[in-house]
Amino acid sequence: MLNRLLPVSAVLLTIVSWISTGLLLRAAWIKPRIDVLTERAIIAVLISLVGTVGVVLLIRILPPEPGWTIFRLVLLALLAVPSYWTWLYMSGRLGARDE
Repeated sequence: MLNRLLPVSAVLLTIVSWISTGLLLRAAWIKPRIDVLTERAIIAVLISLVGTVGVVLLIRILPPEPGWTIFRLVLLALLAVPSYWTWLYMSGRLGARDE
């Protein structure tokens, strides 16, 4: 069951990661200055690219063996990072400092 669930969730998280990256890029484009938002948007593009390559490897090349489960779980966690940053941006806490 886990071998079928992980590739499906990886594909869904890839789509969500690209949507979140697009939102971060749009927000960084509206406020064109170098700050936390711009840095996270650029890193989100790189994470989404690496995650997409990882998902293609996961689906096309890697065998469904238990040894690759750690790679699959790390890939899911990596793809969730841009979504988390988008959530922080939407809630107004991206780059906020505790004073």
